[in-house]
Amino acid sequence: MHFRSRLVIFSIFLVAAFAVYGILIKNYSAVFNSFCTLLCLCAFALLHNKFPVLDNKTYCAFVIFIMLSVFAGKTLNMYAHIPYWDKFLHFSSGFIFASSGTQIYKKLKGDDKNHILMNLFVLSFSVALAGLWEIYEFSIDSLLGTTAQNGSLSDTMWDMIVGTLGTIITIALISKKKNNGS
Repeated sequence: MHFRSRLVIFSIFLVAAFAVYGILIKNYSAVFNSFCTLLCLCAFALLHNKFPVLDNKTYCAFVIFIMLSVFAGKTLNMYAHIPYWDKFLHFSSGFIFASSGTQIYKKLKGDDKNHILMNLFVLSFSVALAGLWEIYEFSIDSLLGTTAQNGSLSDTMWDMIVGTLGTIITIALISKKKNNGS
């Protein structure tokens, strides 16, 4: 069994165990957030099985990102306990989205010879995903009365800025690696 499969199984087991614990102590917010984490993990695994584009490192990074953002962030309340937890996650999402965008570009195009086109695709892909994430946060805040956006446009914009910064750093690192012939 691949490491990524073990990582997903461990993550699902951990979240399910925490959901059961939440039921036992009657913490239904933790149960709901655990359920949302399980949905995200399963949806991601199914999407990857249908469209296997990502390499093992990026796949595992996505699973860890889901666990850190949805599970640890909401269920374990890390957003409240650790300053800048949200910014750290948005920054790291830039790396993950850029890596994913690079792999999708190569799968669609077949090569990475046109560096300018690839970098524009990766930047656009990452910024689009960051925008979709902010739409998700706005939607759950509006529908469920949560506080994913901390009630401010400033939070949303900083989330997108730090995510874009993570993307730009990743593009620069990938470009430097290609220029060095590695």
